[in-house]
Amino acid sequence: MITDDIDTLRGQFLATVVADNPSLVVIYDNQPTVEPPVDEVWCRFVVRPGAKIVAEGGSTPRYKQLGTIILQIVVPPEFGDTVGYELAEQADAAFANWRSADRAVTVYETNYRTIPARNAGEEFTINYSAYWYSYR
Repeated sequence: MITDDIDTLRGQFLATVVADNPSLVVIYDNQPTVEPPVDEVWCRFVVRPGAKIVAEGGSTPRYKQLGTIILQIVVPPEFGDTVGYELAEQADAAFANWRSADRAVTVYETNYRTIPARNAGEEFTINYSAYWYSYR
């Protein structure tokens, strides 16, 4: 069931952010090694399951699964920060207050955190997070 949640959340990302940015390089967990480009905006998309809580006991228990989506957006210095924030806003439009069609997965909170370049000529990073739960 964790895989159902991951597939559902990844599907939402693909249907929205990736569909609107088809040339965007996206790195996912557990895929063959991909070398991130140094002269293009790229991102890493991760779904991290967290605590699993018994929501209903009995002979057919249901569980509440908590987790986090992390979209790390890396922007080379020649692009400025606007393109990174635009991607983060697209992710937020896709996930803020979102619920899956089967109503099993719900995103209840989102957050942005920037990591400025340490030195001139280094990339700028935005970490977008979305916190979710599912009942299955």
